[in-house]
Amino acid sequence: MQDQRTWETQYHLIMALGMTGSQGDAEILKELALQPRKATAVNAALGDAIVRLDRETDNDPRPALWCLQQDVELLDDGALRAVAMLQLNLPEDAVDQILDYTETRFDEKYLPYWPTVAAAGWSGPRVRAFLTRGSQDSRQIIAAAANDALNGRYGNYVSVL
Repeated sequence: MQDQRTWETQYHLIMALGMTGSQGDAEILKELALQPRKATAVNAALGDAIVRLDRETDNDPRPALWCLQQDVELLDDGALRAVAMLQLNLPEDAVDQILDYTETRFDEKYLPYWPTVAAAGWSGPRVRAFLTRGSQDSRQIIAAAANDALNGRYGNYVSVL
């Protein structure tokens, strides 16, 4: 993991593990996520795989919220990507935590993208306000995702890394 030259291989291996691994693999991935590295794209794969593998139920928000609580660059992006791609129907308190997290970082280049995509499956006035704000964003990718989500569509997933 420390060889920076192999970051792409590491990224793809972690993503493959996220698709084929088991819940027991999540603890190893969490340990890896907390190790510093220069190739931060690997952290996005770790966040994605942790969310996929560490859920106890289909819509378990715990792994995603764990990733958001860590101070690890791009771990949050990977976790939020998995939430969106899996179309998780999270409990309202978890949605609030994700929106709190996202709203304090809304100006980061692409961080709002995946929560905006995920919000297509969420409801409530706070979600609607979040999506309305996003629909008026100057970043086309955010505005398009918000407009899709306002219409209950997940839209076309686009990798923004």
